[in-house]
Amino acid sequence: GEELARRVKEVREPKSYLIDAIEDCKKLVNSLAVRSPHDRAAAVKRAEKISKSLRNNLKKAVRSLRHLRKKERGHENARIYEIFDNLHTNAGMALTYAKQISIPRSQVEDQEWGNAQRVIHRLASAISGLCGQMVNALNVFTEHQNLEAAQAAAGRGLVQQAQERTEQQELRQ
Repeated sequence: GEELARRVKEVREPKSYLIDAIEDCKKLVNSLAVRSPHDRAAAVKRAEKISKSLRNNLKKAVRSLRHLRKKERGHENARIYEIFDNLHTNAGMALTYAKQISIPRSQVEDQEWGNAQRVIHRLASAISGLCGQMVNALNVFTEHQNLEAAQAAAGRGLVQQAQERTEQQELRQ
């Protein structure tokens, strides 16, 4: 029971980083959607800040999932290790994509600006999609752990009731 509760609590950390990364992706794409070339300098500054935040959130997610994976190594339930191993791999892939994001300079030609926007939009979508899948996987994992905890608790409750019934019957005899 305590182990299940620990896992559920520990899963919150990487999940929050991944949710923040999804937000960063949305903000990043929006930050570059400026009409006028005069607004590009400010847009570039904003985009660079968001891009850095995105990389940091993904680095923290990778680190935190690596830590959870390490904790499960050698556990009797190899499935749990595999889950965190896969999540760690996917977070690493999202980080690799994030490192490929290059914010255009503000004084580039319109065509180059448009191309850069498209590439960033594609990368942000890929990162967002991966992070979304990981958040879903962590939610399913948490629900499963809660279900197991509930079943274990219910099981203990039933065992206790059975023992009490047996004791009462013994008293009656």
